Amino acid sequence: MPRLLALLCFLPASAFAANSLPSVGGVPIDFILFGLTLLGVALFHHATLYVALTGLATITLYKIMFTGFTDMVTVNIPYLIVDRNVWDDKRGNFKPNYNPNFVADVKAELAKRGWGPETEIITMCRSGSERGEPSADYLRDNGFVNARYVINGFQGAAIKEGPQAGFRLQNGWQNSGLPWSNKMNKDKMYGWTNK
Repeated sequence: MPRLLALLCFLPASAFAANSLPSVGGVPIDFILFGLTLLGVALFHHATLYVALTGLATITLYKIMFTGFTDMVTVNIPYLIVDRNVWDDKRGNFKPNYNPNFVADVKAELAKRGWGPETEIITMCRSGSERGEPSADYLRDNGFVNARYVINGFQGAAIKEGPQAGFRLQNGWQNSGLPWSNKMNKDKMYGWTNK
């Protein structure tokens, strides 16, 4: 049976445990990048859309590069996409929305390879529970009977106590000795492969 491994890793800023992102003078790098994007919009107001899209792409790529990537995935299709125009006060981050093309994108990727809905599809997110499990459930509800998810996801669960509390250094893909790196394969990135 063919397998399609979909890595679902477009993450909101709060997806990382406290103190797990690099910072400069206590300010997280993604906030600095966002500030630079705002500065760029102010300075280059005649090219606002291009500056904003460049900032969005830079921040998104930074998040993915920091989290990591495995080239063992067949394709990256996000189940949730962060909307940087809507803030979620309760969670303290930008609001993620469901990818309206998720099922269609999965079907298209299967069709490209001559595979059908019985293909084993394995989804994965950072922790396994917020996007990995629900995306596999959603795919099964939409006729992909062999959709599954990676328990504990890519980075695994956060350590709860001790000097490394909040860091994702237990279980998950990265901590199980499986192949990964901070380098992404552009041919497997969502959006790029659909051009």
